[in-house]
Amino acid sequence: MLWDLINREKLRRALLYLLYVLLCLLAQDSIFASLPLFGVNMLFLPAAAVAIGMFEDGIWGAAFGLVLGFLADISYNYTALFVAVFPVLGFFAGVLTRWFVNASLFAYMIMCLAAFA
Repeated sequence: MLWDLINREKLRRALLYLLYVLLCLLAQDSIFASLPLFGVNMLFLPAAAVAIGMFEDGIWGAAFGLVLGFLADISYNYTALFVAVFPVLGFFAGVLTRWFVNASLFAYMIMCLAAFA
């Protein structure tokens, strides 16, 4: 009876995005944190928050941006910066995609560039 109330598609999608977030954080901490590009360590976690917000919805982007922000803050000495920034990036990426921008790769690159700035 309880299983009938659960939307299996949304549950499966949420678990896949959680796996995506964990893989991005693992790649960030293990690979890209030790490879400097022009003397600067790379941070591509905002691109993950923008991707979820852009290709799903603003609510999904904000929720998984919050999860990504919590995990990134744990990984980077509890700065509380990522918890504030990543949900906002995910939400506004979803809002912009819904009304102003189409969900294409070029638009994703432009939105990631704006998020990194």
